[in-house]
Amino acid sequence: MQSIPIVFLYGFFVILPVFFWFWFFGRRDRAEPEPRKLLFQLFLWGFLAAIIAFLLEVFLSEIFYGEDNSDVNLLNRTEIMSIASLGVLILFVAIEEIVKFFILKKVVYYSEHFTQIIDGALYGICLALGFSFIENTGYFFDVLFGEYTMRDLIGISFLRSFMPLLLHIVATGICGLYLARKKFSPEHSQKNIIKGLFIAISMHGIFNISVLMTESPINFFIALAVLFLGLLFLLRQISKGESKMIWKLIYK
Repeated sequence: MQSIPIVFLYGFFVILPVFFWFWFFGRRDRAEPEPRKLLFQLFLWGFLAAIIAFLLEVFLSEIFYGEDNSDVNLLNRTEIMSIASLGVLILFVAIEEIVKFFILKKVVYYSEHFTQIIDGALYGICLALGFSFIENTGYFFDVLFGEYTMRDLIGISFLRSFMPLLLHIVATGICGLYLARKKFSPEHSQKNIIKGLFIAISMHGIFNISVLMTESPINFFIALAVLFLGLLFLLRQISKGESKMIWKLIYK
């Protein structure tokens, strides 16, 4: 593989999608845009979230699978072979979403710039972009230095630049949305956080089960349906009037 095509492929499939989705969602917050510095910091916090989730998954893989854990780490997910494997898969999904959520809450909840419900979704999306950037970089170089062809590299990079990236964006964006609803509700109800995490984990879990269970085209279309329904839900929620209102800051 030549160095110039590799640099191009990495830029096209790993870096460019980050800029595209940042532009796509940033346009929906033009009335009260967030500081670019804060958004970039959240992107970097996504790196930490990916590393923490990866380490937790490796640790749990050692517990559940012992030395035979090469197929359950961040770079090469396990296939669904049993109820036990299904349970481990859901656990890994929950870990990723919970780690992203708690880092997001820690970083932005009391920020003076967090004044709209749409802000929470945008913050979650920026963190998800950082998380996915690390994850997709890992996959890219795993394939690059593995026993794969250029066609494999392009195919895998293309799929990851679209499906898993959008999955993380929507899931963490929804968590951020419900985090904002907790912040700006008089009751500060924890039910908003539980609801956001439930939606994110359920969507992520259905997606992973669909793409990993079999190679049936039906499962592929189920995964696509989950992505687009999740995206439509998120876009509809952030387009509501209440999402763009400037709310008085209410602290617990």
